Amino acid sequence: MKNLCVLFLMLFAAANAQTEKGSVIISGTTNLGFNNEKVTYKAGSITEEAPKINTFSITPSFGYFVADDFALGIDVNAFISTKTEEFAGSNYVTKTTRFTAMPTFTYFFHNESSFIPYLRAGVGYGTNKEKESYLGNSKNYDYDGFAWKTKAGVQFFVTKSIAFDLGLGYGKFHGKRDYQGKEMTITHKNLGANVGISVFLKKNKKTTKQ
Repeated sequence: MKNLCVLFLMLFAAANAQTEKGSVIISGTTNLGFNNEKVTYKAGSITEEAPKINTFSITPSFGYFVADDFALGIDVNAFISTKTEEFAGSNYVTKTTRFTAMPTFTYFFHNESSFIPYLRAGVGYGTNKEKESYLGNSKNYDYDGFAWKTKAGVQFFVTKSIAFDLGLGYGKFHGKRDYQGKEMTITHKNLGANVGISVFLKKNKKTTKQ
């Protein structure tokens, strides 16, 4: 029981003052097995939705607290997905690789515990590469576009500066490319549960000499 009380006090101390103005947060998250992407293609009056697919992504991020509990930062996301469909007795494979850079703002709901909920939102730009393979032939499509995302999560502090990051996010990526002489708009919608580790670097307080 004594050891549990000591552990609780350590966790309580760890959560205090880590989100104050001037502190820095560095984190990296990846999917937790629940990450789902839906793609919509639109050319003129024709709209087609591709089947939902499972994906993998990793997102390193950096933030600086410009005010207590409020951080501005940037997320860099690397995203990979593979979709296999059967067509005329053969597999039609589409592999997608996407990179985005997104300025973000995050608000932490600071409280008297080691669990600190937060909300994050961001808007940015990215590049998308698609490779379609069928019967030994392949085609490559590259296009750029705008991206945005929202995320809700919680930081669980295990030391003074390290926390586990658990969250649920939703985002979109919009791009355009040529399709048979027409402009095709492609929308990627992604919903995913993420887990990661965050490092909080607390600012050093200046001491005044007497």
